[in-house]
Amino acid sequence: MTGAGLARRVEQAPRIAEAAALLAATRLLLVLSPRVGAGRLIGRAGRPCSSSAAASPNAAKVARAVQRAACWIVGSTCLNQALTGWLMLKRRGIASVVRVGARRESAGGMSMHAWLEVGGQPLIGREEASGFVPLSR
Repeated sequence: MTGAGLARRVEQAPRIAEAAALLAATRLLLVLSPRVGAGRLIGRAGRPCSSSAAASPNAAKVARAVQRAACWIVGSTCLNQALTGWLMLKRRGIASVVRVGARRESAGGMSMHAWLEVGGQPLIGREEASGFVPLSR
């Protein structure tokens, strides 16, 4: 490993640790208090807000940290990851919004997906978001 690679890993470690802790906390909230605690958090995260900080390289760094940490958290879901990203960006003064969308399946069922947007563009959950219609704007 080169010196630059090691420096990058050291720089990323605190963000990944923060993401892992918040993923675990939001996962517990979603499981233990889905209507009250999680409902309030989802309601706040689903409202667009203004911020002086635009989408920045920090937003992409947060997204990478959440995606890396999600590999370690058993049962991590798209909603769990979107809420974690929202909390981390909020702490950094970066405006973001959690979207929840639905799509019809060929067998007549329905699928749901959550993703995080910054500046109107999907940041976390981006790959799957294009097939879903947001339930609110």
